[in-house]
Amino acid sequence: MAVKTNLVVGQGTLYTAATGEALPELDDMAPPLITVTPGGNWVAIGATADNEPSQFEYTPTWEPVRTNQDTGPIKLVLTAEEALFKVKFAEHDFLAWSTALKGVTTLETVSAGADQTAQDIIPIGSPATVNEIALLWTGTNPESGTRVIHIPFAVATTGTVFGFDKVQTVYDVEWTALTDPTATAGERMAKMYDVTAVASS
Repeated sequence: MAVKTNLVVGQGTLYTAATGEALPELDDMAPPLITVTPGGNWVAIGATADNEPSQFEYTPTWEPVRTNQDTGPIKLVLTAEEALFKVKFAEHDFLAWSTALKGVTTLETVSAGADQTAQDIIPIGSPATVNEIALLWTGTNPESGTRVIHIPFAVATTGTVFGFDKVQTVYDVEWTALTDPTATAGERMAKMYDVTAVASS
């Protein structure tokens, strides 16, 4: 049995960094955060497609405990959980796309030379290693403040759709959050923050 809760749908900016990158200082992120660039090594990976929301989904799976004396469950035990982040980007170059897919591919470049064109290349299929990355989503909350979603460990998963039309090139990316066994129980996959007012001086 699973309950899917879409925790946030809305405008924002998605950043990536190597795992272990520190969460930016939230006290410096006064609303509206949409205008603030996080410090450290966080890199924005492109604009989202028009009218296409970013989505964070958390799905717990519960196993009911039953007895012969009762028709309904007497207890529910959490047996699995999944956290996903989904976004549709308006792609502007291969660098943004390869950054988004950093868990499964890397960007290769060929310099221009004699009888050689300059090329950006993204290889796909059976990567030698699967790289984990950190994700940071920043945007606005319903109180006109700042919302931050921090996923310390994530891998690009599921099918990635690379679509072309006469207006723009768009691509869907979905990441699966990984559990951090060293984190505090209850916050081992992701953490969300709402900044509702600026700090007092």
